[in-house]
Amino acid sequence: MIRNIMGAIFEVLKNPYKLQPNDFKNLIVQNKRIFNFKPAPAAGLYLNKIWY
Repeated sequence: MIRNIMGAIFEVLKNPYKLQPNDFKNLIVQNKRIFNFKPAPAAGLYLNKIWY
C-alpha cells in the first residue's frame, strides 16, 4: 500500500495538472485500493524501526 501512496505522491509532484492534492486526499479517504498510478519502486524500501 505504501508503494501505491508514494507513487501517487510522485505523480502529484511530477505533474500537478494530472492529479491535484485535493484529489489525492479524496483517494486516500475513500478507503478503496484503486490507484491508476504506477507504484513506487521497491528498491530502497526497508523496515527501519518497530515501535511497541
